[in-house]
Amino acid sequence: SRAIGAALKRSGSKLRELDFSHNAGGLERSAVSSEEAPAQQDASGHNPIVYILEALGETTLEQVAFSNCQLSGVEDSVLEDSLSSSDITTLDVTDNPHGEEGLRSLIRVMVRTGRGSQLAHVNTGFCRPHPMRSDAVIYDYVNPAMAYRLHLEHVQHRALFRLLLKRAEEATGNESCSCFVDPQLDGKPIGADGLKQIVSKRKDRGGDDWQVPEEGLIQFNFAMPSFLDAKDDVAAVFQKFSKLRKLKVGLKGLARIIELFKTLKDKRSKMLLIEAMRRDLSLQFGQVRQLASVDEELKLPVLQRLLPETTEPSLRPILYDLSVWSTKGWTQDVIRAIRKEFRNLVFFNTVHPDGHYDLNLEINADRGCAQRCLVLARWTKVCREATGQSDISEYGNYECLWHTTLSEKKFKLCSDNFQLPGHGVFSFDYVMPRMMFGKQEQSSDRELISVEQALHTSPCCTG
Repeated sequence: SRAIGAALKRSGSKLRELDFSHNAGGLERSAVSSEEAPAQQDASGHNPIVYILEALGETTLEQVAFSNCQLSGVEDSVLEDSLSSSDITTLDVTDNPHGEEGLRSLIRVMVRTGRGSQLAHVNTGFCRPHPMRSDAVIYDYVNPAMAYRLHLEHVQHRALFRLLLKRAEEATGNESCSCFVDPQLDGKPIGADGLKQIVSKRKDRGGDDWQVPEEGLIQFNFAMPSFLDAKDDVAAVFQKFSKLRKLKVGLKGLARIIELFKTLKDKRSKMLLIEAMRRDLSLQFGQVRQLASVDEELKLPVLQRLLPETTEPSLRPILYDLSVWSTKGWTQDVIRAIRKEFRNLVFFNTVHPDGHYDLNLEINADRGCAQRCLVLARWTKVCREATGQSDISEYGNYECLWHTTLSEKKFKLCSDNFQLPGHGVFSFDYVMPRMMFGKQEQSSDRELISVEQALHTSPCCTG
């Protein structure tokens, strides 16, 4: 596989199609001794096909097939890196497990536009849940800020390093590597200048293919530039989050996702794709509605998992739209289930979010509400620090979330780098400083009299 990968890089401009199907390399590191290890795995326990996948970004291939090659999240992570730098428009990866992380990698490439009509056709057929290997590093696209320890002999680690280089370049608009904090190579600090000396870009293929070392241990903290600005209003904050931290789905991207959804052969595979979509995509209500109409049996799961990923801070207007669509074939059972489950998001008020929250992170509506609270808390923190306002937080760090617990275990929250876990109950009190919205004009007597009259005439009045 190493030799084939090297040959592909030297193939020149004549090779357009490659079919490497039915060359299985082993799903995971063998639990037995090296003498008993499957021949399909190399000495490191890797699926040898990763060396071929890594080379795709340096070829002129347009159509590739890796059907029944036991591709899981590790291999798909390598594919995400190489495909984004390739000319490939058609990918056949049917009859591979993929897993949720693998589908996330494929979807991220599909909805982005690189060179021309990149990845216009993807066929997966069947896929199933499959955990990432213990030596793999998961790429959290929404919040990649964390400490990394990457062994560059490991193909997936190299692919992740390149993905982070591309993400940093995209976020900063240059190749300064400023997102990489305190980098070390083999335990020795090298600084940003040293990092730029060990990485480079191929200029003969569009300049988007990063070259990294193939050995050594690279360590660093990755820090995305803040998208928050004290001059923004609440609506702009959520728009920026959806645009800069998640992948906005355009018309072509939506068409590709629907086509991929239709190629899946069973309900389990489709549910896995829905779970993968909700993690990284920013959708509009019309797009969710379109996806929900593809498969009648999965309409409710699509709405439950993808509505919280819409760009709107509150879902109250969306529920009105749902009532309208109930007159066009959507059953009342679906509408009632959504209204009940989405209560926390429907009543989330960006201007007045104060209150106590108990959010089950396994329910996507609650998870969406928690994400909105964190975004709003980060923006409030930036605004108060920028204007020098008094700190009234619980721990003296400008945080709006007080008394934070995760599954009843208390912890001190830092909203700058906190990543929501996949399960547990996230509880907190949201305390929004009233000075956030500037000096307000005093209500007139006429306004107060109007409020009093409205209360007295309200059918909810009890006395």
